[in-house]
Amino acid sequence: MAPTAIVSDIHSNIHALNAVLEDARACSVQRVVCLGDVIGYGAHPIECIDAARTFDFCLRGNHEDGIAGKLDLFNEDARQAALWTRRLLKAGLLAPEEKKNRWQFVQERPRRREEEGAMFVHGSPRNPVWEYLFDFDCADLFGRASDKVMENLALVSEFCFVGHTHVPGVIDDGGRFIHLEALGDPFELETGAKAIVNVGSVGQPRDGDPRASYALFDGRKVTFRRVEYDVAAACQDIIAEPDLPDSAGQRLLQGF
Repeated sequence: MAPTAIVSDIHSNIHALNAVLEDARACSVQRVVCLGDVIGYGAHPIECIDAARTFDFCLRGNHEDGIAGKLDLFNEDARQAALWTRRLLKAGLLAPEEKKNRWQFVQERPRRREEEGAMFVHGSPRNPVWEYLFDFDCADLFGRASDKVMENLALVSEFCFVGHTHVPGVIDDGGRFIHLEALGDPFELETGAKAIVNVGSVGQPRDGDPRASYALFDGRKVTFRRVEYDVAAACQDIIAEPDLPDSAGQRLLQGF
């Protein structure tokens, strides 16, 4: 597989996305792929969509579903941001062609992609858009993992790449969640093993580290990257938009 940057959960944060793309270029990647949630929470959905349209592929996340009207599973902040994003993006019959093209792009995102032993989804193998795989779903101190995790692992042949929780790490084939600090760098599968790899979030990290998160993949090895960006500017852009929840910006400062 050509050296690939795997991004997810950009969430309309163009400051973070630009920093990640610059870092990826410095790492000589040949393509960029996205696991969904280009939009939501942040103040720059148009710029982020335009960038995503240049990627090798971009999947559907729950926030793409959300602006299509599927808001029943959203909390109030996510719902508020989705409604604002929908008002900004939705194209009527008389809208400019470029606006129609953006709206069509968001509406037509596929739910999964598979290639060369790797599966790509937003949420999980069995529910590509909406299901979360949290670290607390994984094996406890006694080695017991939830049925949810083991059923998802059963659908994986080698690698499955996900986002959605905004917490980077690896679920190994025993159902254990391995956080970044405990992983080898790069992470490489042993022969015959499988893993679900969460690449984290570009635009809304929630693991206590405010730096943007993404991963590099060459077909066998995964290298996690954390990238500094102007978090204060991204926060201020959200707070300056009265129809976006201030909390979506303030949480960027702590990475939660």
